[in-house]
Amino acid sequence: MNGRRALLGATLRKLRLERGLTQVQLADASGIGQAWISRIESGRTIPEAKTIEQLAAAMHLAPRVRGALLAEASELRAELAEWPSVAQEGMRQRQERIRGIEASASEIRVFQPAIVPGLLQLPAYARHVFAAGQEFTGASDVQEATQARADRQQILFDASKRFVFLMTEQALRWRIGPAATMAAQAERIASALGQDNVTIGLIPFTEVVPLPPLHTFTIYDGRLVMLEALDDILILYGETDAALYGRLFEAFGRHALWGTDTRPLLEAARRDFLRS
Repeated sequence: MNGRRALLGATLRKLRLERGLTQVQLADASGIGQAWISRIESGRTIPEAKTIEQLAAAMHLAPRVRGALLAEASELRAELAEWPSVAQEGMRQRQERIRGIEASASEIRVFQPAIVPGLLQLPAYARHVFAAGQEFTGASDVQEATQARADRQQILFDASKRFVFLMTEQALRWRIGPAATMAAQAERIASALGQDNVTIGLIPFTEVVPLPPLHTFTIYDGRLVMLEALDDILILYGETDAALYGRLFEAFGRHALWGTDTRPLLEAARRDFLRS
């Protein structure tokens, strides 16, 4: 997929140069920002249909050329990630692939209704998550995957990046492991509240939320959305999908407690686990 995305960007760049236009000139003619044109031409993002139409109009492209660009962009924007199954490549390699996507993003927003987000998981907690998945995926590299997830978490200390984690109280309290592990996990989340580039939200059990939390999703900048299933990952490219899930994220977020307001829920969960 990355090769096709780069080819689409290179094609648009070639068409621009054939018309003697700089990126700045094309930006002025199309109404699309120069920085966004640069991202498209370098293959870092896939343009939406309306973006293709604006660029095509600004460059006076023939209908046939415009149609071919629209068809290619459409196929790329919603394509099942061409990753081998977890059983084929192992859980560690899946973590490495996600780490690569995280490295390219400046803002990462995670909605997790079921368990604690991976970037906030303690190794003991993550080990139980991977061990549970092992039964269904057939992958056996639990320890390696646990270490890879811990390695991913170094990105949290990159001050140039911003992280927003939104989870339900159910995700906090789902007992994936022993009480001591769960109590320590609640403490770990509380400790992350002190990081300037990390924002944490919790949706309480008591809150009425008129939206079903169908699945977890992660938004990378405003360009890519990752939907994770047990053994597959769906990646949606483009501003429309990112904006749609961004609105959903904000809708859930309106029912959450944020930042230090989450401390009572975190402390209550920790105490309950220790008493159990």
